[in-house]
Parts: sequence; structure tokens; C-alpha cells
Amino acid sequence: MNKVEEHINEDEKADFSESLTKSRKMWIAIKKILQNKFTKLFLFIGSNALIISLIVFLFLKYDLFNQVSNIKISTLVIYCSIFIGLMILKSYRYTLLQVGKLGFGRSFIGVSLGFLINSLLPGRIGDVSRFVYLKKSTPELSSGELIGSLLIEKVIDLISLCLIALVLVLFFAIQVVSNVMWIFLIVGILMIVIAAVVFLIIKYHKFFDKILTAFIAKFSDKTDVEVKLSETFNVYFRTLIKSKKKVIVNIALSLAIVLIDTFLIYLILHELLPQLPVHLGILTGAIGFLAVVFPILPGGLGTYQGSMVLTLSVFSFSEALTLAASTSEFAIRTSIYILIGLPLYLLIFLQNRRKKKEVPIVNET
Repeated sequence: MNKVEEHINEDEKADFSESLTKSRKMWIAIKKILQNKFTKLFLFIGSNALIISLIVFLFLKYDLFNQVSNIKISTLVIYCSIFIGLMILKSYRYTLLQVGKLGFGRSFIGVSLGFLINSLLPGRIGDVSRFVYLKKSTPELSSGELIGSLLIEKVIDLISLCLIALVLVLFFAIQVVSNVMWIFLIVGILMIVIAAVVFLIIKYHKFFDKILTAFIAKFSDKTDVEVKLSETFNVYFRTLIKSKKKVIVNIALSLAIVLIDTFLIYLILHELLPQLPVHLGILTGAIGFLAVVFPILPGGLGTYQGSMVLTLSVFSFSEALTLAASTSEFAIRTSIYILIGLPLYLLIFLQNRRKKKEVPIVNET
């Protein structure tokens, strides 16, 4: 009996190892398919096409195209003017974060390219492109300084968004507690998550240092990566904190940028929802931005609109009109990013090509 049992156990082990080998082969095959450029392109186009088709379907179903045409040209002019001013303000803030090592021109190009690519590609690839451009165009800036300034910018923006949202939620909580509790919970959870991430980075900075070093090695020279990022971070932070005025100005600028950005959303929403108060419009914009902190689709397409529809539906605003207004604002915002960023991208591309042609060819003798 023991021999029979051993034989059965051996057969079971053989079957298990065979199935394990097959599953591994299947996983490797799936991984290769997913890593294929054409598969990525297909998934990218397919996911965007699906969301856009859904939005178009809803627009046709509720006849929202006629509603969008009601947006005044004067409002669009005001929106575009403020938006361009906001881009300049964001670029100026980034020059301050670089402690005088970066000119406004390159900062504006880097910021514009980042927003252009973020609006066209999923994830936060635009932030990586900003890092790559500034690293190549400004050699005097170390990887630690660039990554440090990007992190500070994003963290301050997140905190500013959460603070504005929390203040407005508390304002509404006095009036309608039950309606805004879910918003309060979401914003509260986000604040806790941000605090936890900052704490983990400080606590396990050596671990994050290794990850960042490996990541930056793909975009930088080896000699630059040999210097520990934690050291350059520390030097950068100490230099920045020494200037208390710059820290205060950066925080003030970040709050102003977030307020202006959310007010721009209110401008377009108010065109189709005339009863919408300013504070609720700003709260809706803040929640819209918080919903796309880690976007899956380009510019947070779908999530951006959905979060606004969900927020305003709590206050009994038309879901169809909110969708039309938020989609219109998204389209205007993306168009401005393309109109500003694309010419700059083409200019850089042509300059790089010209430089390559001008490189002298050494004749071997």
C-alpha cells in the first residue's frame, strides 16, 4: 500500500509541476504580449476610444452638444487668458524651487511639455519628460535637485487641494451634514495617505534612494548616478529651507495656483449651471483634481468628469449638464496644453536634429 501511495504522490507531484510549468509559460507569453509596443498602443487607443465613445453617446442621448454651444465666447476668452497666466505662474514657481539655478524660459518649456504629455499619455509620464528635458538642457542641475523640486511641487499642490477641499467641506457640513460626509471621508483619507507616504519616505529614505537611483540611471549619466540621491536631496532641502522667504512664497503661490485652477473649472461649470455658487464650484474642481492624482487614462479622462458629476449630484444638480460642462472644460484645457506645448516640442525636436547634423565627422587616417 505504501508503494502505491508513493506512486500516486509522485504522479500528483509530476502533474502539479507540469501544470506549474504550463502556467509559467502562459504567464511569460502574456507578459511578452503586454510588453509589445503594438499591444500597448492598441490598449492605449482602445481605452481612450471607449471612454470618448461613451462620452459622445451620453452627449447625443441627452442632446448636450446644444448645451455646450451656450458657453459664451467672452467666458472662453477670460478662461484662456487666466489659464495662460496660470501657466506662467506655475513656471515661475518652479524656477523658485530650483534656488536660482534655472531660468524662467527653460522652466516654462519644461512645465509646458510636462502638461502636454500628461494630457496625451496615461499615468504621470509628463513629469518624467519634464525631468528628462531639464536634465539634458540644464547640466548644472543634479538629479537630486530635479526630483526633489518635483516632489515638493506635487506634495504642496496635494496639501493645498486637500486643505481647500476640507475647508469647503466643513463649510457645507454646517449646512448639510449628511450630503457631504462621503466627500469629507474621501478628502480625510487622502490627507492620511499623503501624510503616511511622506512619513514612509523619511523613515525608509535609504530604500527609496535605491529605487530612485535605479530609475534615474535610465535617464542620466552614470557619473551623476554614482552620487547618492539622499545626499543631493539633503543638500537641496537644506539650501531651500535656509531661505524662509522662498518657502513662504512657494506655499502662497501653490495655494493661489490651486484656487485659480479650481476657479477656472467653476467658470465653465457656471455657464451651464447658472445656480452653481462659487464655493461649490471650487470644491467640485478640487475633488476633480484629487480624483486624477494618479490618472490611468490621459489627463484622467473619465475619472475627472465622473468625480464632478458625482459631487454635484449630491447637491441635486443635473448630471447631464455637469457632464457636458466638465467635458467642455477638459477639452478646452487639453487644447491649450496642445497649442502651447506642441510647438515647443517641435522646436526642441528640430534643434536636436540640427545639432546632430552639425556634429563634425572625424575622418580616420
